[in-house]
Amino acid sequence: MAMSLAATTYVHRLIAVLFGMALTTSVTVAESTTKGTETVRVVADQMHQLQVVKVEPHAFRVQRSAIGQIAFNEDASTTVLTPFSGRVTRLIAKIGDQVKTGDPLLEIDSPEQVPGADRREARPRPL
Repeated sequence: MAMSLAATTYVHRLIAVLFGMALTTSVTVAESTTKGTETVRVVADQMHQLQVVKVEPHAFRVQRSAIGQIAFNEDASTTVLTPFSGRVTRLIAKIGDQVKTGDPLLEIDSPEQVPGADRREARPRPL
C-alpha cells in the first residue's frame, strides 16, 4: 500500500512534533529532579521514610582498596616428601624455625611405617 507524498509528509511532521514534545517533557522532568547545592525536594510520600536529626561528628574506619596477589617466596621454600604415606600427627618445626640437617620436622602415623622411622628429618637441599 503506497502512501501519497502529502500523507508521507504529514506522518513525518507528526513524528517530529511528537519527538519534540517527548524531549521537552524529559528535560522538564530532569530539571525538576536535579539536586541543588542547598535544597532537597521531598514529596509527601517520602516524608514518612525520613528522620531529621542533629549533625554530629562520627569517626570512620579508614578503608583502602588495593589489587594484588598474595604469594610465598618460592626460592625460600622446600618441598618435604616422606618415604611412606600417612597422617601428620605433630609438627615439630614451626614456620620460620632454623633447622639443621638431622633435626626432626614432623611426626606421621602410617600403617607402612618402620619402627623408629616415624620422624622426618631435615636433609640438605640438592643444588
